[in-house]
Amino acid sequence: SHPEMTFVSTSVSEESMAGELTINGVTKHVELDLEFHGVVVDGYGTTRAGFSAEGEIKRSDFGIDFNMPVGMDGMLISDKVTISLEVQLVPQG
Repeated sequence: SHPEMTFVSTSVSEESMAGELTINGVTKHVELDLEFHGVVVDGYGTTRAGFSAEGEIKRSDFGIDFNMPVGMDGMLISDKVTISLEVQLVPQG
């Protein structure tokens, strides 16, 4: 019933990106570690900036508490989820 998740950035610094993450109809403030990879001009003359962002959330914070054994060994799905983003920004033209 909630096929999308959204992230709306509220602040960016040299080391982190913060924003509002909505999953399963629940919105929480999250902070991601940010790494800047540099700026280049591509073969078409477009300036591009590259970033990586990473952080962890708990599924239970967003009302997702479904858990059952996975596979033959009975392992369970972790409550912790790693968010990893590779972002490329281009000027709006």
